[in-house]
Amino acid sequence: MHPTYPHLFTPLGIGRMCVPNRIVMPAMATNFASETGGVTPWMLSYYEARARGGTGLIVVENCTIEYPRGKNGAVQLRLDDDAFIPGLATLVDRIHRHGARAALQINHCGASTSRAKTGQAPVAPSPVTYVKGQEVPRELAMEEIADLVEKFGRSAARARKAGFDAVEVHGAHAYLIAQFLSPFTNRRTDGYGGSPEGRLRFALEVLSRVREAVGPEFPIVFRISAVEFLEGGRELPGTLELVPILEAAGVDCWDVSAGTTVGHHPSGTRSIEPMAYPQAWRTYMAKAVREVARVPVIAVGVIRDPGVAEGVLARGEADLVAIGRGLIADPDWSRKAREGRDKEIRRCTSCNQGCIRRRVFLDLPITCALNPAVGREEEAPETHPAAARRRVMVVGGGPGGMEAARVAAIRGHEVALWEEHPALGGELPAAMAAPHKEKIGWVLEYYRHELSRLGVSVRLGKQVSPEVVATEAPDVVILATGSRPIRPSWPGVDGAHVATAVEVLLGEVPLAPGSLVIVGGGQIGCETALFAAACGRQVTLLEMLPALATDMEVISRNEMLEHIAGAGILVRTGHRVSAILPDTVVTQDGDGREAVFPADQVLLAV
Repeated sequence: MHPTYPHLFTPLGIGRMCVPNRIVMPAMATNFASETGGVTPWMLSYYEARARGGTGLIVVENCTIEYPRGKNGAVQLRLDDDAFIPGLATLVDRIHRHGARAALQINHCGASTSRAKTGQAPVAPSPVTYVKGQEVPRELAMEEIADLVEKFGRSAARARKAGFDAVEVHGAHAYLIAQFLSPFTNRRTDGYGGSPEGRLRFALEVLSRVREAVGPEFPIVFRISAVEFLEGGRELPGTLELVPILEAAGVDCWDVSAGTTVGHHPSGTRSIEPMAYPQAWRTYMAKAVREVARVPVIAVGVIRDPGVAEGVLARGEADLVAIGRGLIADPDWSRKAREGRDKEIRRCTSCNQGCIRRRVFLDLPITCALNPAVGREEEAPETHPAAARRRVMVVGGGPGGMEAARVAAIRGHEVALWEEHPALGGELPAAMAAPHKEKIGWVLEYYRHELSRLGVSVRLGKQVSPEVVATEAPDVVILATGSRPIRPSWPGVDGAHVATAVEVLLGEVPLAPGSLVIVGGGQIGCETALFAAACGRQVTLLEMLPALATDMEVISRNEMLEHIAGAGILVRTGHRVSAILPDTVVTQDGDGREAVFPADQVLLAV
């Protein structure tokens, strides 16, 4: 028994499969597949790194059962043909060599795609969209439904032939099975709709065919959105009614998620949460499912700390915990927790920049703001010791400088990190000052611990000049001094009551009493507006573009706009500043009309 985490590191059986610990890497699309849907070298390295890091069960990302109609990514794994079995078998071998178990998620996206990605109209149980502007899907005919059931079964059989230990049927997040299950998207009046029993029929037929294809002992996991967070969608009581019926059809384990699609509906914030959501907020759903289930349950949702994960298990809220984005940020999460090295874990902050914005909204391979090695694990510098030890001077103690110092030290160099300010972090303290951004503090905690552990000489309050470099005589100098905010040339911009947003967030300039005008409605301007409103200021937020926060990824932006709307902030978009006066800011809108806003203080966020 593990002395600190006795539940987390206890094996568990799912059907005939024995998982060595309770840590699950859930299916998360990467866009690492080839253009034809095959396994690639960087996909092998990515998954192997998480297996090597001690993860108990790895669920390989959504693999489409029908191509191209069933895919929703720019590139996506396929299992609609036997030709894809060998590549997936290689992937299974890379996972198995480190003792992890491997499952494959099989899926059809249904309406959650577009003609631009598939070359044909999306299909769904009914011609219903989640939001205005989404492409209206074509309703599936009865014979097409039967064909899709068969394709799910054939794909499951291929997954078993490839060597996977289990298969996960994706019934969540507004994909095809979830669309049939939901009263919001299933408006059919035939045997596949019209009642809870009708809406359940497709899922039951898929499970029955999958069970027939893989045999009676092969584990089947079912991923479900316990709550859709959608007006007219399924609530938790409705999901609990489905549990015993679906278990009787062959479910061996529940993967309990929530929400719909991040690409089309705001409820997607409940499946891929932005930074404001607390750790383990979704586990009440897993607990409710576990109370009626007879098979193991996986809890999902912002589980970042081993102690939090242990608590979920110890309280009986779930049998396993999914560490999703947390394993993107740190593939060694499990091993570090087992070895008592919790402070070395690089905790995901839910920024969603590399993993969600790039994949979902830009159709690019995932990256990670905290882990630059994602997708190129075998090339990562820290995995390659330096041929010769050198004296390295890193100038700048922000995130870039701290990461450079960390990697250089791991590679075996003698590293000194110089920072002119009295503390490390650069603008991280400014970022974490805004409401709902406390998780940014994790980044600073991590680097402080790592630099100390690795023996990096940190020299604070020290400016670096050519003379200093000459005196220190390093072999290598790395400049990581960052940038400075733009200060426009408007009349009055140099007034005593004008400062930058970052200066206020860093505490270098105090908020003045009275009215406050923030110029610039990007992410920094919006966060500063929320900060000032929380401090009791009367805030006006000016943006020259027609919308706020266009520099943010969509999920975090949706959350931000909700907070802005509820904070009593006066927002004016389409306004360009023409002058800053001692007590007002003068702007012009797109039609050239002048407006004047009272301003005891002006903050620049441009």
